[in-house]
Amino acid sequence: MQRIATGFQPSYQVLDSTNQTNSALYAALPTTPTVFSQTNAPNTTDDIYNIFFAISTGPSLPTGDYSGIITVSGSVNLIAQPGDQMQTITSANCPTTRTRAVDARDGNTYWVRKITGTGAGGTDLCWMETNLAYAGGGSNSYGDAVSGMTLGTGANIASGQACYGNNATMAANPTTMCYWIPLNANPTSGSTDPSTATNGGAGINNTTVNSTIQLGYLYSWCTAMAGQPAACQITAATQPDPDVSICPAGWRLPTGQATTGEFTLLNNTINGGSTTSPTGLLTQGLYLYAGYFGSGSFSSQGSDGNYWSSTVSSASNAFRLYFVSSSVNPANSGSKGLGTSVRCVAP
Repeated sequence: MQRIATGFQPSYQVLDSTNQTNSALYAALPTTPTVFSQTNAPNTTDDIYNIFFAISTGPSLPTGDYSGIITVSGSVNLIAQPGDQMQTITSANCPTTRTRAVDARDGNTYWVRKITGTGAGGTDLCWMETNLAYAGGGSNSYGDAVSGMTLGTGANIASGQACYGNNATMAANPTTMCYWIPLNANPTSGSTDPSTATNGGAGINNTTVNSTIQLGYLYSWCTAMAGQPAACQITAATQPDPDVSICPAGWRLPTGQATTGEFTLLNNTINGGSTTSPTGLLTQGLYLYAGYFGSGSFSSQGSDGNYWSSTVSSASNAFRLYFVSSSVNPANSGSKGLGTSVRCVAP
């Protein structure tokens, strides 16, 4: 709530908190319930104010006792501030400018921002502008659907180790949840701002170091969808619960349908619906060439990017946002077993 300077009916006034005694400012209290509001407060840092009422003793108003109940109520729409926990952020309080937020599960920090018109029916969504880098575990105090889950790192997997990377190993190990750590995953924590680098990557096939980039981790779809059985098999096109994922509580993966999916709406909103250039996604900080992990190796770091959606596309595939320098497909279909980046949204 902000300091109120105007807004009451003409029959009475709000007294400035620095002037509590000037009788010229006093007026009679209202006799009927009156709504007051200030929806466009100029000062977003002033969150405390005082309201002072008084009765004038001048000749225009008789003296005496005044009785009755005065009820003062107000509503608050607080905007998230840098360092707020992601688990407390929704589209309603998400800032429209890039703001650092903290995942309460592990202390990792991410950029978040509200983007209007990117949700179903034209609603607003709060988007992560940094790739997720959550390795499982952490506190369950915010009711995270997968908090405390055990993930097996596939960063240096040996031949034959039960970890995803393609649909064949996924079919053989349907209960295994894995993530992979590319060069320059670089998650930040505490009060550290995440990287804003958007290109350069780690080099093709994860060979070249770029210390300013922040690629995050790569997840199989099974892992991204919190190990739900429907997401961890390749025999049927069964839709898992879209609200259960590896994201922080209150957040989820975007949907991925070709016309109504949230990746499509995002591309329409900030990239003009282009399928030949990701320039809008780049300038808005929404894409990163993190590549993928498949069939035992990292591929395409620095040349393409992929973000899982929560939407199944076939028995063996799920929708994702895919982009390279000359192509954008917000409803691309990728093998469920591949290691792919995750961006979360808060509705």
